[in-house]
Amino acid sequence: MSGRQKSTEGPSMSEIHDVLSENYTKLSDEYAKAHQQHVKAILDLQQQYLESAKATVKVAMSVHKEYHSNPNTQYSIPNITKVRMENMVEKSNEYTTNAIKWLNIQNQFLIRAIEASKEYAKNYNSAVEITADYYTDILKARNASLAKIQ
Repeated sequence: MSGRQKSTEGPSMSEIHDVLSENYTKLSDEYAKAHQQHVKAILDLQQQYLESAKATVKVAMSVHKEYHSNPNTQYSIPNITKVRMENMVEKSNEYTTNAIKWLNIQNQFLIRAIEASKEYAKNYNSAVEITADYYTDILKARNASLAKIQ
């Protein structure tokens, strides 16, 4: 009995590989679509939370400002406190400027890290293709040698 199967005994290995490859491609394409939808939903949610936080701060500051806008307020601010408040406003502006600079630096770093990862993935894919070509060539040479022997 030969180690080879006849094509009438069921699907060939080539057909099985084709089906598996096609099914994997379908599955990975569907995963990619679902993943994109998840990422979009998360980004939309984050944006909504940011808008909510901005609205909350805006309303709180508006109410606070209105409360203190009455000239007959029983709370008068001493002069020494005004100097400290001016210093606090200056420091707040400085902190905000520094925080924005830090966010921009962090953003640039993350974008560069993502780009490097994308480049790594491209290089990995090229290495896989080159390796597959190498082994395919070896197997073709082996099969050609076996065909000559028989």
